[in-house]
Amino acid sequence: MAARTIKLGSVVYTDVTGRPTAGYLGEDVDVHEDDLERFDRLNVVPDVVEVAAAAPTQTDIDEAVRAAVEAKDAELAEAREAIIADAAQLEAVKVAARAAIDEEVAKVNAAKEELAREREAFEAEKAAAAQAEPEKKTAARAPKAQS
Repeated sequence: MAARTIKLGSVVYTDVTGRPTAGYLGEDVDVHEDDLERFDRLNVVPDVVEVAAAAPTQTDIDEAVRAAVEAKDAELAEAREAIIADAAQLEAVKVAARAAIDEEVAKVNAAKEELAREREAFEAEKAAAAQAEPEKKTAARAPKAQS
């Protein structure tokens, strides 16, 4: 039988009869010999100085936050630059597209003007042909001079 004092808030250990049992801070308990090593390893109050030394200080936290903010700012600046570059590229594409559209519109307008000129020429030929046609018909109806 090994007597121990519980140093933590609560510990589950194997008692001398071999049953798992819970013990609480400050109690004196009898621990089974097979569970002594585990009990002694777990029933240790950490050194407050060591725990405090391992804990981050406010300066450590501030530095970590500052570094994270700087990293995020750099990431955002890079994203901003990419967006600006994309916007400039989009604007260039829009200008090129507008120029291509204007060129096509100019071609269509030139073709319309050409068609209008051709139509005018056709109408003029048609009118001239219509004018010449009655003369032919008149000449065909006129009696021929007898010889």
